[in-house]
Amino acid sequence: IRQAVLRYGIQHPVVNDGAMTMWRELGVSSWPTLAVISPEGRLLTLIPGEGNRQDLDDIIAAALEYYGERGLLRGNPLPIALEADKPGQVLDSPFKYPGKIAVDAVGQRLFISDSSN
Repeated sequence: IRQAVLRYGIQHPVVNDGAMTMWRELGVSSWPTLAVISPEGRLLTLIPGEGNRQDLDDIIAAALEYYGERGLLRGNPLPIALEADKPGQVLDSPFKYPGKIAVDAVGQRLFISDSSN
């Protein structure tokens, strides 16, 4: 997972839920699913699938107004540590997503497919 986060330059929090604990607890039924959580830690909504930017923007705007009026929001940003900022975590390879290797023993050549280049 860390290598995929680095490879694709992901800069948002990523949950590794290998045991599907959060998946079951939140009632997630498809991937991807965005979960909007209140400042008190309650699930406000789940947004399954892709292409739901406007829905997400509307829900977040309403939540910011609602919780802001009640003084439940803090103005300081959450501390987020990106994997790319951690020492020794940046991939040092010309390959983004190497998939297959073919060997030409006679010509002493190696062929590597890279589906992201």
